Order: sequence, then structure tokens, then C-alpha cells
Amino acid sequence: TDGSATGGGVDYTSGLFTVTFPPGVTSVPFNVPINNDDIYEGNENFLLTINSSALPTGVTRGDPGEATVTIVDDDRATVSFEERIYSVIENAGPARPVLILSNPSSTNITVQVRDDDNTATGGGEDYTSGPYLVTFIAGVTRVPFDVPITDDDVREGNEVFDLIIEGRSLPNRVTRGNPGRSTVTILDDDNVTVSFERPTYSVNETDGPVRPALVLSNPSSTDITVRVFSTDVAATGGGVDHGPGPYTVTIRAGDTRV
Repeated sequence: TDGSATGGGVDYTSGLFTVTFPPGVTSVPFNVPINNDDIYEGNENFLLTINSSALPTGVTRGDPGEATVTIVDDDRATVSFEERIYSVIENAGPARPVLILSNPSSTNITVQVRDDDNTATGGGEDYTSGPYLVTFIAGVTRVPFDVPITDDDVREGNEVFDLIIEGRSLPNRVTRGNPGRSTVTILDDDNVTVSFERPTYSVNETDGPVRPALVLSNPSSTDITVRVFSTDVAATGGGVDHGPGPYTVTIRAGDTRV
């Protein structure tokens, strides 16, 4: 009789087992075939019962007339990332890494994945930090999960962070496979423009240098250096009416005007 194990060849071969005692023999072993599958399912059991209605006259069922058989599961599983490297454009939504289970399980398995800042910063600045809980539904061996990416307007270049499967979160006989660590690259989609704050400037000749301003359309996480060239119109450069140029202007990280 099925308990947590299933007969019919799924976990064991079910049926009526006929056992014959030769004359003078008081102990007879018999075989119940067990199915050696590769499913991570834990220990399972089924019940064997002596059929009293099939006993010959003068023979009755004794105690115990039932016996429980436990199938000790020997299957192990590993959890790993499908790829070592993932990439996502900053404005394209969440990153979607994928976890792989080496062989199916008969029960749900929940895995914890933690993050590790590299050049990217978690906590919502560049992405949403974990831990992330990923559940393999029974029978499923491939599960994608989302890591939210922050779409900012800062020019910062591509940035990366790491994802690591937490081995301590795994159930018995499930271990971290290879790769157990994956790198996610956030592809920066932010471009900036540099322009003068105004199209015209004026200065009295005796007032000292003219101070035009450059502006960035949005901030940058690194310094930006700009070269400005002068072109004579009615004034003459080279120190006659104004300096010779070119002028090197550095806009510091985070600033948008200089």
C-alpha cells in the first residue's frame, strides 16, 4: 500500500507478492523491486500487509502482520547559475539571471541569492540589493528571477555587481554547483551634452577676464574635461585682444556647471 512512496514502478513495483515456505523452513526473504530514479525527493515509505484471506487452513496472520518499508533517497542535486555573466541596459528593466537545478525535485526547493557590490552600488542607487529568494517548484529545473535596475540620468559608464548562491540556505543533499557566482553588467545608456550657458557674453576691457560658463545636460560620476577653442571675429587673439587658447575646462563629478 502506498504511503509517501508511489507504486506502479514510480518508486517501487506494487502488486501481490507470493511467498512460499518450503517444508521445514520458517524464514523466507522476498524481493520488492525499487525504482532507482534521479529525483531529489527525500525518504519515502510504503506498507506491506500479509493477506490473511489467502492463508491456508490453520494458518493465521500474526503480529506484526504489516511492515513499513522506507526507501532512503540517495539522490543529490546542485544549484548553479545558467551563465557566468549577464548584462542589462540600464533603461531596459530588471536583470533576469537564471538558476539551474541539476535534477528535478519532488518538493519545492527555495534558494537564497545574495549580492555583492563591485563598481555598481546596491540599495537602489544602481540596483536593488538582495537577498533574493528563488523557488524551484516541484519538477522544475530552470528558474529566472528579477533583479531591479535603477534607471538614473547619471553618466557613469558600465558598472558591475555579483550574485552569489548562498550555500547555507540549501536543504540537505543540495549543494552549490558551478558557477555558483555570476557577474551582472549594467550597460549605461546615459549621454550628456556640453554647451555654453548663454550664446553671448560681454565684458568691459578694464574689468579683467570674461567668465563664460559651460553646462552639462546631466551629471557624470566621473570628471569630464572639455577643450574650448577661440576663433577671431572682430577681436584678435594671441594676446592682442584676448588670450590665445585653447582653454581646458574640467567639470567635476556630480557638477553640471563650471
